[in-house]
Amino acid sequence: TNEGMKKSLLIFFILISWIVIDANASHLMGGSLCYEYVGLQPSGKYRYRVKLVTYIDCGPTSEIPYAEYPIKIGVYGNNLLMPNADKPLVDSLLLFIEDTVVYTPFLPPGCIIGSPTCIIQARYSGVIDLSSSINGYYLFYERCCRNAAILNLQPDGSDAFVSYITPTNVVNSTPVFLFPPIPFLC
Repeated sequence: TNEGMKKSLLIFFILISWIVIDANASHLMGGSLCYEYVGLQPSGKYRYRVKLVTYIDCGPTSEIPYAEYPIKIGVYGNNLLMPNADKPLVDSLLLFIEDTVVYTPFLPPGCIIGSPTCIIQARYSGVIDLSSSINGYYLFYERCCRNAAILNLQPDGSDAFVSYITPTNVVNSTPVFLFPPIPFLC
C-alpha cells in the first residue's frame, strides 16, 4: 500500500539520519603548523608565510581519504601579562594546498604487527600581514577526527595544531622537519 511505503521510507530516512549524525570522521594521523618570517612590508606590517602539514590516512578504512582544502587558520592575539586569559581572534587565513605526496610505509618481511597502509602528506601555505605586537600571536587550527587506528590517544578526538609567533620585533621562524616523520611500522 501507499501508506506502508511512506512509513517504510520515513523509517529508512530516520535511520540514515541517525547514522550520519552519529558518525565521526577518522582520518588525521598528525601534522605540524609553522610559520616563516618573510619581512617588514612598506605598509609597516610584518609578513609571515604560514605552513600546515597534515598526514591523512588514505587506507580503505579512512572516512576522509583525501586532503581537504582550503583550510582556515585562526590568528589570535596574546597578552603576556594575562597568559591564561582568552585569546581574541585577530584575523583568519585560508591555506591552500602546495602539494601532496602519497606514502606507503615499508613493512619488513615477516612483520606480524601493523598492516600496509596509505598516508597522504598534504602541505598547505598562505601569507598574512600582521600589525606590530609586543605580545605576539597564536596560530590555531583544529579538525576532527584523529585516526581511530591510533591506540594510545583518545579515539576520534580532535587534532589541534598551534604555533606561536613571537613579538614582531624578534625576527623568527619556527623549526621544521627535514624529512617526513612517517612511522616505521613493526
